[in-house]
Amino acid sequence: MASKLKGYLSEAGELPRDILLGHVGIYAIADNPTISPEELEKRYANLGLDPKRLPNSIKPINAFEKATQSINGTNWTMADGTTATLLCREVVNDRGAMTRHLVREVRDGANVRLRHDTVAELIFYKAVAKDAGRDEGTQVPRFTAWPHAMADEELPHVQEALLAIRNAYAQMTQFYDGQALRRTVRSYMLALDGIELKGSVYFVPVEQADTVEKIAELLNDIGNGTEMQLMPLVDLPKQRTWVVEKFQTESVEKLKKLAGECNRVMNTRKTITGDAYLKLKNEYDEVLAQATRYQKLTKGSMDYTAGAAEFALDVLGELQTRMITQED
Repeated sequence: MASKLKGYLSEAGELPRDILLGHVGIYAIADNPTISPEELEKRYANLGLDPKRLPNSIKPINAFEKATQSINGTNWTMADGTTATLLCREVVNDRGAMTRHLVREVRDGANVRLRHDTVAELIFYKAVAKDAGRDEGTQVPRFTAWPHAMADEELPHVQEALLAIRNAYAQMTQFYDGQALRRTVRSYMLALDGIELKGSVYFVPVEQADTVEKIAELLNDIGNGTEMQLMPLVDLPKQRTWVVEKFQTESVEKLKKLAGECNRVMNTRKTITGDAYLKLKNEYDEVLAQATRYQKLTKGSMDYTAGAAEFALDVLGELQTRMITQED
């Protein structure tokens, strides 16, 4: 039997799906995956992935915020032995622009602050109508050092920091960062009825094997620290029990959170709107629908989930009653 299975695997390269419960996907995403929105959209189309599940578009102002914050903590030793540290501080954020200052703080060996001066100005002009003689509306940042506010020996360090900010901004406006891609993959895995086992590790039912394999192919093609490995989970009693336990743990937490949100709405809102009720009711219905799908997959009991669902339904019923009563 073992030799036949080995022969099959050698020829087919994978286990037949009719003996699987699903796959455990383990993925890692680099902090800077260096993939542009255009390139990712193209790869989604080639793989047949849902374009609605692409990351949100890159906003230049978000890139400006991240790039300027990235310099926080940069430091160097002064000629007199004191330590200079750069800190980014927001000054103004209005309709026309976001202005931040690069502050240089100097401390002695006892960590006592000696000086605290603004050494550069960082401005991002927002997309509003241009004013005469101003840069508003350009969505272009301006990074300006203030040499008069620092010693000559400090200027090269500040200029180097501004160059690092410029480069980070250019990177962040052209390519998705790792955080955006992580959010996208997590959302996609959950949409495939995935169970989050821990960070970046999900179980996905066999019915979604085609799509999760495409996601794995996408991440592996991006490479450079971005990857996904899929491990098949065979449909055996022990594995079914394990999947049921993991699902019920997750679903009960969702239902508890849902019941808590219902109580929060009842305790904090004078008026309970139909939209507020329907949002919570839809979340409840989705958890139960997912439980039905997992029960069919595993042929297992969902008693633990059923108990939590009954409690959540009681709280939802009370919320509905209050909503109806207030309309009378």
